[in-house]
Amino acid sequence: MPVVASDLIMLASLNMPSSDSGTSGGGIDVDQRVTFTQLPVSDTVKAVSSSAADTTQQVTARGRDISGNVVTETKTLTGTTPITFSTMGTVDRLLKVSMNADAAGTVTISTTLGVTIATIPIGERGFMAYMREAVAAAGSSKVFYHKVFIKNNGASTLTGGTVSISDPTGKIAFGLAASLGDTGSATTRLTDPGGISFSTAAAALPASLTAGTAIGVWIRNTHPAGDSSFDTDLTITISGTP
Repeated sequence: MPVVASDLIMLASLNMPSSDSGTSGGGIDVDQRVTFTQLPVSDTVKAVSSSAADTTQQVTARGRDISGNVVTETKTLTGTTPITFSTMGTVDRLLKVSMNADAAGTVTISTTLGVTIATIPIGERGFMAYMREAVAAAGSSKVFYHKVFIKNNGASTLTGGTVSISDPTGKIAFGLAASLGDTGSATTRLTDPGGISFSTAAAALPASLTAGTAIGVWIRNTHPAGDSSFDTDLTITISGTP
């Protein structure tokens, strides 16, 4: 059976810091995805499982409220009955959702108005924004480096693979790891990982993406001094011969 679009998923690296200290990158984190739909309008967030057995898993949501403050709340699943992150309140954007244990069912994160933000598949534990809580300095620019992985979650091989990006801001460049499944890292998210050729042009994979393998993608984001907060959509595309 050939590779289809749903077989190609984006996962986090083991180190995706929300501050400017601590290691960035490393190996693949098979529990956390980095793609999801943001809230179309500010709203409260809720979670529900497709399995009534899920009553012990703790779900932690982290976002920014309508004033720009980072807010967080942890609640325990109640099976197929939705839980609402009421203490966190109305949020403008969601930064990360994580569970402390696997669920028996699929966990859906949505808004009170019924917009699905993301689903957490069985065997995974959450999702996140790839460059959350990044703040530009008042007097100088900042350059951030984060690493994600594109994984072939199917049973077939993708050959002749090419990765490209679409960035409306013009502030982002990317580079591929030299080999599949690497564990390269940077000292902090402000440190160039070294050995990566950053560009906005499409890049060819170093090898065919066989079933279960993944390629590390480093994303470099340059923030001018005092850059104000903004919402944007970064699209990373992988194509090839299934």
